[in-house]
Order: sequence, then C-alpha cells, then structure tokens
Amino acid sequence: MFVTGISTFADGKMGALRGLNTLFAFDFGRLTICHLGYLGHVPTQSQVEDLGTVDVLLVPVGGGDNRTPAQASEVISLFEPGIVIPMYYKIPGLAKDLGSLERFRKEVGLEKLEIQDRLKVTKSSISEETEFVVLKPRNKDGG
Repeated sequence: MFVTGISTFADGKMGALRGLNTLFAFDFGRLTICHLGYLGHVPTQSQVEDLGTVDVLLVPVGGGDNRTPAQASEVISLFEPGIVIPMYYKIPGLAKDLGSLERFRKEVGLEKLEIQDRLKVTKSSISEETEFVVLKPRNKDGG
C-alpha cells in the first residue's frame, strides 16, 4: 500500500480561520481510497491530478466549518470517483451544527440514500456511474 498526503486548507481563506488539512490517498495497487479530512475549499486541479484516479472518495458534506453540500458536489465532480461515502454531517446526538444528509442527497439529485453497516469494495465491483454509499454511524463502543 502507498499513502499520499496532500496539504490543503481547513477553510476557504487559505487556512486563516482553521489552519491546514491533509487529503490522504491510500493506494492498494488496484484500488485507491481518498479521505478528504476536514477539507474547507475546492481543491485545485493540480491537487486532484496529484492523487490520480480515486475509486472511493470520503467527502465532508454537512457544511459547518467545511464545505456546503453544493461545494461537496463540486469536489465530487472533480474527482469522478466510483464510490462516494459522505461524512461529517448531522447525526443524532452530535452537538456540532452541521447540515443533514438529506440536504446533501437533494443537492446531488438522488432519490434516496441507503444506509449500510459495511462496504466491501473491489476494483471489479465499482461501476462506471458514481455510486453513493452511506455507512451507518457507530458509537465509540462499536454499537
């Protein structure tokens, strides 16, 4: 496995408000997974190209200190991943003021988002069309 980290910002003001963020790409040979962390801006074309092909993209979608659902949609279109896993959105019990997964669903034009306990991915299981997969949030104790 190869891991690539690319420095970005955690806000839209070149880090002036929330500092730096790092995008991480995990290359497993035939499959690349990219975690955008607390990305606070739309990455540059150069940053996207530095990561290469991304098969699975974990993207913050709930706004708050990060990107709005519309901006998240723009980021997704830059990467053109096979699978998108939304993260950093409002869930029950979360004190942080974030947008809902429903708001993101509407922004990307999906009829519904199914929640899954787990996701098993192989290169051959990824379709040509971008698929959206919501993973069930888990408690600290694993429940």
